[in-house]
Amino acid sequence: MWPETPVRVRAVKDLIPPKPPISELTAEKVEQNFHYEVSNVVASVLDQYEELFGTRGEESEYCTKEQMKVQLMAALNVSGRYFTFKEQMKDSVVRLVRDRMQRTEPITDHQELQVFLTELYVYLVDEMHKALNKISVNDCEDSPFMFQLNSSQLMHFAREAQINGDYQKAAHYYQEPDDVWDPGDDL
Repeated sequence: MWPETPVRVRAVKDLIPPKPPISELTAEKVEQNFHYEVSNVVASVLDQYEELFGTRGEESEYCTKEQMKVQLMAALNVSGRYFTFKEQMKDSVVRLVRDRMQRTEPITDHQELQVFLTELYVYLVDEMHKALNKISVNDCEDSPFMFQLNSSQLMHFAREAQINGDYQKAAHYYQEPDDVWDPGDDL
């Protein structure tokens, strides 16, 4: 009849290729990843802004800055970009929070939860500001935008810098002869 074929007995684990080793993300790499994601989102929002209002993005008699902001948010929501940004940021935010907060037990006390959420919010906003500050000033030099500041705003910035102990920046704001601040200026 039929010749008997040899039966090969293989374990399932032999058929599945081994997983690559999990790389441990250091706190620095987690922060860099978050900063990278923030800069990507900023670039995408800027593209949408320029698409809506052009490269100058100036206020007109038909459209105020507040109306422009509302139009931008509506365009981001309608196009689905806002949801995409949120999903794009989610993984890096989760990793950043897990690395920073390192909580393993659930929070049962409402007051403790509020304190935790406040600390989390402050930390995430600080990291976002760090990421925004890392965006190259060279990018701003290519931009046609000039920020128009009035004297009361300059005085406010000067007092704030003085309170924070940044006397060089405070002196710069106090001595600013024009009401125009160029983002490429070194302070």
